[in-house]
Amino acid sequence: MIKIKRIANEESIHHYVFENSTNIHNELLGYFNDLKFEKDELIKIDTPFTELEEEYIFMKSEKMKIHFFICRKNIHMIIDSDESQKNIHFQMRNYFLFPR
Repeated sequence: MIKIKRIANEESIHHYVFENSTNIHNELLGYFNDLKFEKDELIKIDTPFTELEEEYIFMKSEKMKIHFFICRKNIHMIIDSDESQKNIHFQMRNYFLFPR
């Protein structure tokens, strides 16, 4: 599971920060596959994020746009969606651990 370090939300923009580690991309592939992202979009994140530094990745589906800002130690994931934060967090529950 991906441990979220920080969350910031503003209207339809949801910002999550988590540590960059070896298996992050596998967890993200499962999460976005569950959300029914197209295979062409999933391929964009099908590489170990630890091999990337100062990269930007953009993905989209009918319901959301995802922006990844990949740094050496942290990953910033921005979700742009009209879905409520409660619904987004419900969808994330099997792949992410939220801060307490």
